[in-house]
Amino acid sequence: MYAFTFLSGYGLYISYYRGRKNNIQRLWRLYLKYWVSLFLFVPIAYSLGQRHVYPGSWLDILENVTSLRTSYNGTIWFLFPYSCLTLLSSKIFKWVDIIYEEDG
Repeated sequence: MYAFTFLSGYGLYISYYRGRKNNIQRLWRLYLKYWVSLFLFVPIAYSLGQRHVYPGSWLDILENVTSLRTSYNGTIWFLFPYSCLTLLSSKIFKWVDIIYEEDG
C-alpha cells in the first residue's frame, strides 16, 4: 500500500507544482468510470448465477458504490485511499511548502 500511496502522492505533487488543481474533476472522472463498470458487470454477474454475492444488501451496494468497501471487485481496493489523498493533497502540499519555506 505504501508504494501506491507514494507514487500517487508524487504524481499529485507534480500536478500541484505545475498549477493543476483539478482534483475534484480528477476524482469525478475516476468514479464515473468505476460506476459504469459496476453498473455493467454487477448485473452480468447476477445473471450468470452469482445471486448470493451480487448485488447483496443495500449496505453492500452503498459501500461498493462509494468504495468504502470493495467486495464486488477487490482489485479496486486503492480507490478510497486514493480519493482521500486526492481530496487532501492541496492542503498537505501547502503545509509542506510552508514548512520548507520556514526551514530554508
